[in-house]
Amino acid sequence: MGVDKDFLDRQLTSADPVDRKSSARFATTVALPAYTRTGNTIQSNANVAFPTQDGVVPVVGNSFVLLGPPGGLGSQSNIDNGIWTITQLGSGGTPFILNRRGDANANDLVNSGMRVAIEEGTQYVPGTEFVLITPEPITLNTTPLDIVVVESGGGGGALTLVDSPKRIPAKTAMVVMEDVVIVDGGDLLIEGDLISARTEDNYSVLYIPAGSEKVVQQNEEMFYSDDLIVDGVLTVDGQATDITPAPPPPPPPADPRLPQLGDTTLTGTVQTTNATPTTIATYATLANNRVISMKVTVIAADATDGLIGHFVAEVTVVRDGGGSVTVLEDLLVKNYKDNVNWDIQFNVAGQSVTVDVVGDVAQTVEWRVFGGVSEHG
Repeated sequence: MGVDKDFLDRQLTSADPVDRKSSARFATTVALPAYTRTGNTIQSNANVAFPTQDGVVPVVGNSFVLLGPPGGLGSQSNIDNGIWTITQLGSGGTPFILNRRGDANANDLVNSGMRVAIEEGTQYVPGTEFVLITPEPITLNTTPLDIVVVESGGGGGALTLVDSPKRIPAKTAMVVMEDVVIVDGGDLLIEGDLISARTEDNYSVLYIPAGSEKVVQQNEEMFYSDDLIVDGVLTVDGQATDITPAPPPPPPPADPRLPQLGDTTLTGTVQTTNATPTTIATYATLANNRVISMKVTVIAADATDGLIGHFVAEVTVVRDGGGSVTVLEDLLVKNYKDNVNWDIQFNVAGQSVTVDVVGDVAQTVEWRVFGGVSEHG
């Protein structure tokens, strides 16, 4: 028996206890012109353009958070609230058409605690986050959806809620909570249903888990103990500390010699049908006053006569201050050849060094070279 993939994907999405959705462009601050909603689609009753919202000029494809009422924030009824996408912008000759966004258009995708942040706006500045506070069970397009701004602050702005993983100071109490409520009244008060709490000792970097609100309290006196166990509602009274991740260390100073180094891979193929030296690869030297080391392996095959060859060679090359290139040493480390006339050579062509192969008269030989070159000065 198979399982519908779309249904399974929705189950995995709705299993997220925080149920964070991808961001929307804006939230509504102006009531929409009269419309009719049919299922997951809204269409204006008259030919009219979708209005500018919170200083944002909408375009087709934008997703947004539909709020209200009361206050004329956008929708005609809280039942219509949610995350929508503009399918047709509307004009004096066409109605606007909206559809619920694909990740928030089914009962199992709209859960109490669903959160979404916006990207643009004036009243609701970029990064403002909204949360659905309607309790379960929720039936989409039937249950009124109360969506409110997630409030943050307290302690003069000293508290920082961060997404993990972020680096936190050593010997710091770490508290992971759901439904964090911050009351601004001088000292910082954090209240919520405790999931877990623990302290760590003598570590330079600690990480906090994903999936819940993260609150770091910089006061090792308060929670520092061998085993911290709290049952019920947790209250933290004190001042929090910003835990912006530490910047990466600066890169090590550059080795002044590095710009003068050059390492190159050398490869090539060629076919010969006579005994004339034929170039299979070329290396162009980089600069004056350089010493160059070349090491190559050349293999040869005559398929017609069943002959093979294998050459391994090293060569030392110098390019002097005047730009003249000289092969100082040509060392044939190893060779095997079924035809004694086959050979490889290193020759100078201007400021380049060529790897040349020599076959035999009236014989078709396939050659291949691979190796490396290192230049230093």
